[in-house]
Amino acid sequence: MEKSQSSATSNLSQISNTRKSLSDLDGKGKERPWRMNKQTSQLLSQLSSYLGEEKRSERVGNCASYLLFLECIQDTGHPKKLKSANFCKDRLCSSCQWRRSLKEFAVALKIAHTALDENPTLRFLFLTLTVPNVSIENLPDTLSLITESWHRLKKRTEVKLVVKGFHRAIEITYNAKQKTYHPHIHAVIAVPSCYFTTNMYIKRDRWLEMWQESTRMPQITQV
Repeated sequence: MEKSQSSATSNLSQISNTRKSLSDLDGKGKERPWRMNKQTSQLLSQLSSYLGEEKRSERVGNCASYLLFLECIQDTGHPKKLKSANFCKDRLCSSCQWRRSLKEFAVALKIAHTALDENPTLRFLFLTLTVPNVSIENLPDTLSLITESWHRLKKRTEVKLVVKGFHRAIEITYNAKQKTYHPHIHAVIAVPSCYFTTNMYIKRDRWLEMWQESTRMPQITQV
């Protein structure tokens, strides 16, 4: 028994000595934000516990505690590939939302390439549509407003004339100093190549004007 215990202790010591922090670089050599997202998720877990949501707190707290990567043996500089993990899938979990954004980007990229295969003359615009910052109490109504406004915008004749397809996402950022939220739309828009050389072209100020009219908010200053 003593020999067995000594062997187990030795094995644990070897594991401890080989333990190292996760380093996961993307294709550009930039560190992926696993640690930052995990720390943010831990704060959400603590808040959920404080609010009496123990099951949610445990689920979020355990999120991304197990990560299995595939690593290229021949090329150690090749990005790791995540094989399996335990994600909580909570809508407020930063780890899960980060992974979701990567998946959406991959899907959008695949769709864009498919569209280009079918119509090589397509070009893409990146359009950001903003509204003034709001408090947490007004955030739900503002999200509904910008969604409805987007639908009004894309129904306009001059927009329908040039937009051949789009991918739209809503992002919400937080201003810690003012304690306000900034919901806004990011959209990738497919247009014909002649968009840039004909009267189809929509100038930035015209996009702003149309967005002000669609939201009924003339105080908007940025697109």
